Amino acid sequence: APIMTTYIHNTDGTILYSSKNENGKLIFKNGNLIEWDMGINEIKTYEYDTKNNPFKNILGYSELSGITFEGFKNNIIKETNKVNGFADESGKNIITYNSDGYPIEDHEYWNGNSNGTTKYYYE
Repeated sequence: APIMTTYIHNTDGTILYSSKNENGKLIFKNGNLIEWDMGINEIKTYEYDTKNNPFKNILGYSELSGITFEGFKNNIIKETNKVNGFADESGKNIITYNSDGYPIEDHEYWNGNSNGTTKYYYE
């Protein structure tokens, strides 16, 4: 049987979720996930640019993608994972944009090491 997840949308803009295996809280600001409290002494925080997400204009994409970052408004430029209150890992994206403000290259780094490059093409 599939694992069911329950989401509770609070008036303060947070979303609580729970399933058989996990409980947590999502905090959004300006259409972006800024904090993900995973409920297991692990918290992920995110910082964004002010440019367009490459998936922004795909109708219904955010509804289909669930809790993924492609469905959000802007692009992640920094991610920090804290375990038991201490920084565990950090990521940084250095993004090159086209003249319309959409990413064309995203250079990803984790703990200072290159994690590859994603290239975007638009038609």
